[in-house]
Amino acid sequence: LAKENANHVPANALWLTNCMIQGFLLITLFSAGTYTSLIYLATSMILVPYLWSAAYAFLLAWRSETYEQALAERKKDLI
Repeated sequence: LAKENANHVPANALWLTNCMIQGFLLITLFSAGTYTSLIYLATSMILVPYLWSAAYAFLLAWRSETYEQALAERKKDLI
């Protein structure tokens, strides 16, 4: 998938992504329930990066990393 073309673009990865998207669009064309399932899946998966970002921010505040000059902000971030 990492093979690049003359423009330094991963062409195989783009082809794979494009084919998968077209496949999902064809599936949703024939079944309305599938479209709703894909919407639910997408909305639930977008929450995962937010969860990990919040967990990492809490971890930094808990360990007092990067808060050497701003202890009041650390307490606010912990709350």
